[in-house]
Amino acid sequence: LVALARAGLGLRGASMLCAAAALVLAFAASSRARTHREPEPSAARIALAVSVGFAAIVAASYLANRFLIVRSDAWYHGCVVSDILERGMPPMEPGFPDVPIRYMWFYHAFNAAWKELSGLSVFPALAVFNVVNAFAFPYLMARLAAVFFSERRFILATALLAVVGLESATWILWPLTFARAFTGEIRGMAEVARIARAVELDNAGVIEFLRSSWTWMVSTPDKHFTITAFSYALNLFVFAFLTARDAAFGARSPVKRLLSLLVAMIGALFFHVIVGAALLASAAGAALLALAARATRRSSPLPRREIAALLGASALTLAAGVPYLRSLVGGGDGGAGLGGYFHIGLTNVLTIAVPLLVLFPASRRAARALAPSGLDGWML
Repeated sequence: LVALARAGLGLRGASMLCAAAALVLAFAASSRARTHREPEPSAARIALAVSVGFAAIVAASYLANRFLIVRSDAWYHGCVVSDILERGMPPMEPGFPDVPIRYMWFYHAFNAAWKELSGLSVFPALAVFNVVNAFAFPYLMARLAAVFFSERRFILATALLAVVGLESATWILWPLTFARAFTGEIRGMAEVARIARAVELDNAGVIEFLRSSWTWMVSTPDKHFTITAFSYALNLFVFAFLTARDAAFGARSPVKRLLSLLVAMIGALFFHVIVGAALLASAAGAALLALAARATRRSSPLPRREIAALLGASALTLAAGVPYLRSLVGGGDGGAGLGGYFHIGLTNVLTIAVPLLVLFPASRRAARALAPSGLDGWML
């Protein structure tokens, strides 16, 4: 799309050509899939109800309160889309005259094309894209869960918990806040009283006081309501791992699996660098750990083809992404650096792992089952 638009076709011409090519490829893939159709997990089919319900909630919220499609990050994203529609690609920074953009902008290019094809105005076009991603997310999570579980209740629970988000449960660590009563200038009951006065239950401040130290309590549903590239990149993240773990697809079409994995990883990186970087690190890390297990234990939780697909897709994604990443940080000259795009650390682990293990018995049973299997089981 970007190459065709910059080659002289214009955004509308490039959009129409890309849309036609996508339809042809989708038709060819669906025709091929009918020949090699595998039964879809029944629980994953039922999870479609969760997808429809979640997408309907997002859409109804937009219709009931139009402010939702322009609030928060939406105003900035709408401005970048408008800049692409007016001046082409790459866009400039909307807040400053003649300053190259330092924000990942492929999301905006895609939505500018979608706006041209749909005939919608900018913000409704962005909102429709969010609704589509809200529909896809629970279903993709159910399909991924079906790779590891056969029990319908676990698959359905995964779809439901994915919508809510485990990080929303970090309130279980809130009592640790009272440890402040033993340190600092103000201690004892005076500090306990101050903490108690900060409790807010009737406004948006609730998310602030419930977040304890070393955690980051955010709202996963808000990522689907807020106009942002995060929801689409998150779907690509799940799709990439679903593709990597599809043994039947890999055995039947190893090249197609590699291409599917590559498209998902590049898409995640170009649409949202933070999610894409996490996906790249996870895929390459899983492959390297599996290679280490094969070298030291003569066995591996991942087959050779899967390791090769992960390493190949990671290497190609990094190679394709370097020029784009350099442009985002100013080519090393006056840019902000890549550090702001990497959100991988202990805070994320505590935010997700602690609620998972404390609140959900199934996760504790899984941990106990993995313990005897050693390194191979934990890497799987």
